[in-house]
Amino acid sequence: TAVIGAYYDDDNGYNSGAVYVFIRSGDSWVRQAKLTASDGAGWDYFGVSVAVDGDTAVIGAHYDDDNGTDSGSAYVFGRSDGAWAQQTRLTAADGVEFHYFGRSVAVNGDTAIIGALGDSDNGSKSGAAYVFSRSGSTWVQQAKLTASDGAANDWFGVSVAVDGDTAVIGALYDDDNGSDSGSAYVFSRSGGTWAQQAKLTAFDGTSGDHFGASVAVDGDTAAVIGALYDDDNGSDSGSAYVFSLAPPDNDEDGVPDAQDNCPDTPNPDQADSDYDTLGDACDVTFDTEAVIDVLEFECGSSVELLTAADPPGVKGMINTLIGNGGVVAKVTKAKDAYLSGKIDYYTYLDRLNRALDQLDAYNARLEDKIDRGKIADPDALELEQKSADMRTGLIDVINHVMP
Repeated sequence: TAVIGAYYDDDNGYNSGAVYVFIRSGDSWVRQAKLTASDGAGWDYFGVSVAVDGDTAVIGAHYDDDNGTDSGSAYVFGRSDGAWAQQTRLTAADGVEFHYFGRSVAVNGDTAIIGALGDSDNGSKSGAAYVFSRSGSTWVQQAKLTASDGAANDWFGVSVAVDGDTAVIGALYDDDNGSDSGSAYVFSRSGGTWAQQAKLTAFDGTSGDHFGASVAVDGDTAAVIGALYDDDNGSDSGSAYVFSLAPPDNDEDGVPDAQDNCPDTPNPDQADSDYDTLGDACDVTFDTEAVIDVLEFECGSSVELLTAADPPGVKGMINTLIGNGGVVAKVTKAKDAYLSGKIDYYTYLDRLNRALDQLDAYNARLEDKIDRGKIADPDALELEQKSADMRTGLIDVINHVMP
């Protein structure tokens, strides 16, 4: 499906505008429909911007006057069984005259973005972009996006693109690389909230390039930004810049550096045996104290679950974990004695293994209670998980004992 704007069409008055829909059949394209606004009027420029995704088309009319002269609007059309019909008309919640809402449009799935380059939140014609989301057949404004460093006459929103939870907004008159050199902004959505992630400029940008005059985005990995007055091939010959939006991953392990607990050492599993936020792959020390603290915490929370479930023999199980001769006491006393020099490496290791045997005995009793229906879900599942975590932690302590 292709949608073509003809904003000088006169069906609803001089320059009211129209849009033509074409579909491909084999190697041929045929016209399927001509779309006009249900309330179209002269000089609306319906079709100045168009976007289509599947059976949804969004059409901009930035000179529409509903919220004042040239406040602008955008129209949503849907296709069913080959027939197109207007579903709704979108306007900015804070629309005012000379807003030019609809100068750019984009749609992907249930998300539409409408540019309003005349918005003045950051100064006259600093610009904005509005995000609308669809629920069922209803579209509602979800967010208003503006540049964090927006300034007068930037024309932020002159171009927009969206794919999934990533949006790119152009500001062709931004001045970072010189007067009207241009820029583009990347926004991302998380839990319904949009936030600016990056500002893009050309590495060789100069005055008058108008970088950001057009934008495109694919997923969260690539953006293409047009600079229509770039001069590489002659005056105003133009160019396009491709950006990777993927977050840096220095060790190429699939985990972005910002979340990687070993950003320079590949460790896709992010294992962190001692819970010190430094991954095992690059951690030259082992924090025994932290692991034992976690072991103690898990034992305590397991006791709370056991007390609530109250299976037969629960007191014995609790004593196995936190009694005077329980797992926690054995591990803590062994660690303290070793660090104070009261016992040697071999004795320390032996006592830790005795604590592991005791934990395994507890695990066997736990599984027996669960198998016989004495402890039911969800307590059973949670107790099993805690038991597994305790065993893993204790084995990590044993494996990191240094003679």
